[in-house]
Amino acid sequence: MSSADPHVSHHPAPQRQVLPRQSFFAVFGGPLAWFLQLNADFALASNPCFINNERSIVPHLSPDWTWRAMIVIAVAALAVALAATLVAWRAYRLTKEESSGDHDLMEIGAGRTRFLALWGTCLGAGSALIIMTTLAFFALPRCAG
Repeated sequence: MSSADPHVSHHPAPQRQVLPRQSFFAVFGGPLAWFLQLNADFALASNPCFINNERSIVPHLSPDWTWRAMIVIAVAALAVALAATLVAWRAYRLTKEESSGDHDLMEIGAGRTRFLALWGTCLGAGSALIIMTTLAFFALPRCAG
């Protein structure tokens, strides 16, 4: 099979300017940051409410350090989600010329790099709603319930 064979498919964006690791970060950066923030903040919010595996109505430890840790984690996760959104938006703008070509691939109309950039923008911006999860930790009573 030679490279001149008409049945050989060609890459839909041979001049692509977005690296695979950028696409990976754009798509998975925001949701992964939200997932880690949710789990870490839940552990930090509920840890002072248990004494020897028994639930307590009031925190038994001074929860001041856990509040600060929760804020730091939320800010870091928000920064990662926003960075992933910006990387995805940049990739989306760079791939505006990536569209249909003279190939018989399924993604005629828009290349896969642009598709990943679009979804990265949506997922990153949606994951930036980390602030809503953080507000819930501060709005709800800590150990009651």
